[in-house]
Amino acid sequence: MSGESDARMRARVDAAVRGPASATELDAPPLETEWPHGRVGVVDIGSNTVRLVVYDVPTRLPIPIFNEKAQCALGSGLSRSGRLNPKGIDEALRSLARFVRLAAAMGVDHLQLVATAAVRDAGDGLAFVAKVERVCGLPVHVLSGAEEARLAAVGLLNGTPGADGVLGDLGGGSLDLVSLDVGQVGHFATLPLGHLRLGEESGGDRAKAREILERRLATVAWLTDMGGRTIWCVGGSWRALARIFIDQTHHPLHVVDNFAISFLMR
Repeated sequence: MSGESDARMRARVDAAVRGPASATELDAPPLETEWPHGRVGVVDIGSNTVRLVVYDVPTRLPIPIFNEKAQCALGSGLSRSGRLNPKGIDEALRSLARFVRLAAAMGVDHLQLVATAAVRDAGDGLAFVAKVERVCGLPVHVLSGAEEARLAAVGLLNGTPGADGVLGDLGGGSLDLVSLDVGQVGHFATLPLGHLRLGEESGGDRAKAREILERRLATVAWLTDMGGRTIWCVGGSWRALARIFIDQTHHPLHVVDNFAISFLMR
């Protein structure tokens, strides 16, 4: 297992510059696009957090010059109610308005707002998007599951061009899986296995959570061919687990990026 902390947001930069992707682009070669000059900002409206990251471009591997998140838990209770968390909506709107002001103060030339699983799946997701667009004065692009998977792969391959195995992008609402063959993107799947959703559906019962995990992972037929290969972990949930593992094993370096765990296959 390998940690890749900035892959998701580097991919959002790709989206901000190149525009939204279609499902078929997972199998397409990288687009030849002229990168803009100036600063690029991306606001990632996730199931658990809302984050603003600002980069200076052009560069093949963008380095963030600003990174701030707000804990909004938009997806809390979604599995039960089918709707976004009302308190999370209020907090998200306040945070997003602030992020837009910060981006303007930093001289950001290109700012894009993208939303993921919670907004995509919620019955009131479109109404929330309309509120955000009214408050921020900017359009919101709601990523499809295919786009999330593609962008996660783009972000990883920008930093590790020869990545091989399975990419797993774990958020609050979904788990996006992508097969990688020495830098080539293959199959993909999006499953409702984000840490918020899984915790709510299982009621905190580990045995039930395991059953849900095994049942849903079993629907992805191509995973059976991935045994023994590297899992490339993207997203804050994986980073939190890596920090716990580092602490419990007294690992000498408390660095999550590219942290690796080896497993013996039996």
